[in-house]
Amino acid sequence: METVDAFSELTQLSELRSKNRGRRLALVTGQFNVVHPGHIRLLAFARSLADHLVVAVLPGNSVEYLPQELRLTAVRSLEMVDYGFSVSNDFEACVQALKPDVIVKGAEFSTRDNPEAKWLREWGGRVVFCTDDPRFSYDAMLRGLLENRQTTGRLDLPAAYLERHSIKRKDYSELLEKMSRLRVMVVGDLIIDEYVMCLPLGMSREDPTLVVSPLEERRFVGGAGIVAGHAASLGGQVRLITLVGNDPAAEFAAKWFSEQKIDAQVAVDRDRPTTVKRRYKAQNQTLLRVNRLSQQQIDSEKQEHVFKLVANLLPETDLLIFSDFSYGILTPELASRVSNECRRLDVPIVADSQTSSQIGDLTKFRHALLVTPTELEARQAMRDFNQGLVALADELRTSLAAENVIITLSENGCLIHCDHEKYPIFTDNLPSLNPQPLDVAGAGDSFLAASALALAAGADIWRAALLGSVAAGLQVGRIGNERLETDNIRQGLGI
Repeated sequence: METVDAFSELTQLSELRSKNRGRRLALVTGQFNVVHPGHIRLLAFARSLADHLVVAVLPGNSVEYLPQELRLTAVRSLEMVDYGFSVSNDFEACVQALKPDVIVKGAEFSTRDNPEAKWLREWGGRVVFCTDDPRFSYDAMLRGLLENRQTTGRLDLPAAYLERHSIKRKDYSELLEKMSRLRVMVVGDLIIDEYVMCLPLGMSREDPTLVVSPLEERRFVGGAGIVAGHAASLGGQVRLITLVGNDPAAEFAAKWFSEQKIDAQVAVDRDRPTTVKRRYKAQNQTLLRVNRLSQQQIDSEKQEHVFKLVANLLPETDLLIFSDFSYGILTPELASRVSNECRRLDVPIVADSQTSSQIGDLTKFRHALLVTPTELEARQAMRDFNQGLVALADELRTSLAAENVIITLSENGCLIHCDHEKYPIFTDNLPSLNPQPLDVAGAGDSFLAASALALAAGADIWRAALLGSVAAGLQVGRIGNERLETDNIRQGLGI
């Protein structure tokens, strides 16, 4: 945070205005003897009206509890405050130097004389009064969640599982290093996840409808895009092959890929939108999802285009990940051609085909090193809703000629199943490593990426599954589908 000292106060304030030309500045003043919830609401409201929040700490009076410099220190420590300074010169001169777009005051000042209003009119500014509305303290809390401030930390790994498979935490340091040198290709459906965080207001008196007020909107790259993002943060060189529409969502994704240093080979279909999933959430609950998408399969011409993109890059690939959401890009014919080409070049594949509001088809991915379906996806693939989980996993592994199957079970963790002849233990389970998730969106993507890269780097299925579970446990501990960094994984593992 930048600060303003008492000796060059007016010069510093003028520089703040100059450096933030074109941005809205909000100014709040007060003595701040004790920073209380009313202050927090006032500051949160002011911050919502501008790009930067400036706070002026006024000189004390007969009820001053703390020296001015200590009160300023307390104000500066608030994360929503961008600039803080002590008023030692004439206050009007300070306002004239800063030229804020808005001065925010409590509602109790609305019936009093406010000379600032006259000063601000010179440059088009105004005075705004804040009512004691709880939405703004709630808004500040939501901003904290959306900025993922509580998403990392050591997870409680199951000791019995570690002992059964002779796993040491320190083993992962070398494994993560090997993963960082992989060349990874991700093929699948791109999704843009939008979140509208809302304050619930109650039920409508006109009809039985829940009424909410929007507080915050954020966008994230999801689907195959975030799988590539996780792979890029955990692995080395990452290429993404996907399909987008000709729309602003595609532009948002392209900018994100560039920032994440992901080589995105994108086929454009002007006849379909980029898939966008919009979630309305209140009090950590999803109220409504609105999806804008097309589930129509791409035609033979676009299939050929996508196949050529993949085939040209496969000789320089150590691992291919299919991230399928059944939105049209991975047709059975294209999946088969790519899989056969991978087998010819001895490139391992890992696959996931999601079933949610749409129906996935895991059976189009054969000879995979790993498949990671949910229980529903596994049962739908086998058309088997009767057998136990172990029998189901074995049936799926045999049918798909896959080396390993991990059935993810949401809050119940996952079931791991592998070749009967490869390990003395061929079935095991891992509990969920985060029993109090904030947002389960993206858990499967992080699990898929982390476990796939671990296997490709030489880990056995037990270590790979644990790494995937750590990634998923960290992912669900935050709002939004942001990519995980290697440092997050290290913290989760406690190494």
